[in-house]
Amino acid sequence: LGLAVGVLSKLLGVGAGILIVPALLLIFGVSDLLARATSLIAMVPTAIAGTVDSVRSGQADFVGAALLAVGAILTPPIGTWLAQAVDPFTGNALFAVFLAAIAVQLVVRGVKGLKKS
Repeated sequence: LGLAVGVLSKLLGVGAGILIVPALLLIFGVSDLLARATSLIAMVPTAIAGTVDSVRSGQADFVGAALLAVGAILTPPIGTWLAQAVDPFTGNALFAVFLAAIAVQLVVRGVKGLKKS
């Protein structure tokens, strides 16, 4: 799973959590909260490796990254509270809607890219 996540997250330009959480739920049968927590822990080395690769290739926006980091550092307690307050079905449904929105966005970008070329 780690090999697939590493390759696909960089290839598709998506966060590893989008791949790890569904895999842990569907393939390994873990609970939704455990899948999300495990995904967050597993993303640390993935994020470091991706960061090093992006910096080496000159594709890093340090100001944008700093702004995102501030939000990412300050808001996890809110996310933890929400994850525990929402029942598993609702949490999984919200995650499915999120994934569907990402899929639609990728398709729209792909179609626009085809029209340009």
